[in-house]
Amino acid sequence: YSQQVLDEYQVARDQGVTGTPTYLIDGELMPGDVSLDDLIAAVKKAS
Repeated sequence: YSQQVLDEYQVARDQGVTGTPTYLIDGELMPGDVSLDDLIAAVKKAS
């Protein structure tokens, strides 16, 4: 599985992910310690 992990790592880097946690909601990166309220707002905005 090492190649699959490397491939997925590269995809994440290409999308701007630099660490964890990072959420990607409707094309918007939300890195770091994101509050539940911010996550809920992002999901509602995306739907």
